[in-house]
Amino acid sequence: MNTTSVRATALDRLVPAAAAALLLPAASACFPDPVPAAGAVQCDSVFSSGGASDAPVTAEVVVLIDVSASMWTDQGYPGLAERIAADAVDADVFGAADQRRLSVGLFGGPGAPAFPLDRVPLPEAVGLADGRQATDRQAVTECLEKELGERVPGEGAQRPGSDILRALTAGAGRLEGNTEDGKDGEDGEDADRRLLVYTDGLANTGCLDMERYFGDGLGSEEVAADCAASGEDRGLDLSGIDVRLHLQDTGAEARDSSQDAAVRSYWEQVCAAFGGTECLEQAQAPGGYVDAAEPGAEDPEVALPSAEFPDRGTVSLPSQLLFAFDSAVLRDEAEELLDEAAAHLRGDGAEAPSVTVTGHTDSKGGDDYNEDLSLRRAEAVADYLESAGFAEVSVVGEGERDPVCEGDYQDGELLDGACAQENRRVDIEIAD
Repeated sequence: MNTTSVRATALDRLVPAAAAALLLPAASACFPDPVPAAGAVQCDSVFSSGGASDAPVTAEVVVLIDVSASMWTDQGYPGLAERIAADAVDADVFGAADQRRLSVGLFGGPGAPAFPLDRVPLPEAVGLADGRQATDRQAVTECLEKELGERVPGEGAQRPGSDILRALTAGAGRLEGNTEDGKDGEDGEDADRRLLVYTDGLANTGCLDMERYFGDGLGSEEVAADCAASGEDRGLDLSGIDVRLHLQDTGAEARDSSQDAAVRSYWEQVCAAFGGTECLEQAQAPGGYVDAAEPGAEDPEVALPSAEFPDRGTVSLPSQLLFAFDSAVLRDEAEELLDEAAAHLRGDGAEAPSVTVTGHTDSKGGDDYNEDLSLRRAEAVADYLESAGFAEVSVVGEGERDPVCEGDYQDGELLDGACAQENRRVDIEIAD
């Protein structure tokens, strides 16, 4: 994209530059000291790392892009530059008064994110009176799109693992309004503070490793408590920050809709545990891919639970696709999976057969507790099947008495996470 040839309107004023402060060395050649443009907007003058004034910071945007190995496909990395640029420099941010700052971080592997753009002041917005603000914002957006296209995936693509918590803490730390000085000073709580994260959501490094949730059977509150106890969360507090988590469908992991729902539910719970609200954005497939070499190492696999639909016999549904931790209330997303199960049980016939719904747990809790939880879960599934036209449905709560495999827990300590995940299930069997 040649943005210098398609924009005839210049930004009136650009903030002074300190391009040497950019973390990537090559950036110094791209961001010389800005001067008032005489003609079209020059992309190498749009962003700088200096020039902060005494004016309050009224809008801060931090963008975090997952470039870990699991984001790579045989087509390369998702081409998200256009979408991210539009999200990061929208009309509300660009039109805000005083200072507006932008940071862009790339994360992948166990290390801290790299920030090729770090608290960069956006060019001063012109007023609406002369009708130029929208034109100038579009020019700045296109410059950012070009910049992202040149920098993503970056070095993080060569590192295995995805530590989303570390990325979140680093990103939140770049928001001045998230510091005590920022909260008490003139950069007040009314400022627009945004944290935009683009990832496949498959955390497999650190205390938010999803194996602890899906395999070990820990609740999100337990996971968050462990993150606090280990110090890995670094006191992360997402309250007061507009967090937007974009879970990307890269195609690298073949997930069905029920598994996607479970991943989304995990991040909804994690976000809430750290003080965030309504963090998840609607997932979108990438519009294209950035050509990049295959990473030299693979991400550890996240073993997501999956439903089984045999030709004949029992339908087995993992509890974690149906219920939140320690809950017998069906997730909203569970309806699609139960509809699929109901259609499978009906087969070619229009009439619903008689079925028995049996709940099962792992062996972590006490016998009475597990039996009660398994029964309540079986009743929740039975109620849904009855609403779907199954007239004869019986329920059983087996607790931990009929495991798929032995040795998931011993004295409350996890021995085999994969086994425990298999044991937590609801079976639906056609009655004889």
